[in-house]
Amino acid sequence: MKINYMLLELLIYLGLPYVIWTYGRNLMGDYYAMLLSTAPAIIYTIYRFLKDRQFNMVGVFVIFSLMLGSALDLLAGSALQMLWNSVWLSYAFTTIYLFSMIIQKPLAIYFAVEFMFLQGYPRAL
Repeated sequence: MKINYMLLELLIYLGLPYVIWTYGRNLMGDYYAMLLSTAPAIIYTIYRFLKDRQFNMVGVFVIFSLMLGSALDLLAGSALQMLWNSVWLSYAFTTIYLFSMIIQKPLAIYFAVEFMFLQGYPRAL
């Protein structure tokens, strides 16, 4: 059952955006193809979050980062500005990650606990 979820997530997170980018680029242009290629991942992530009805750190982080990235993409106005916004957003996420390590509450531990829970181990944190 878990292998089916993995294959579905690979298709939605990697396959569909690639197809939209490859074939939609000539029809819509770079900017709109980049915007539209994020839609399947956002829709699927929100669907899985609502279906599972389970609070988890990884799900909240993914939804937050997708919504923030999409909002910045919509405000960009051009493909070049969209790419620069992605660079600055990556710097911001790196800063948050490093800050969590400095205060000795690394996000990596919370993410690891969530992934282990998905593999069947009890949540101990």
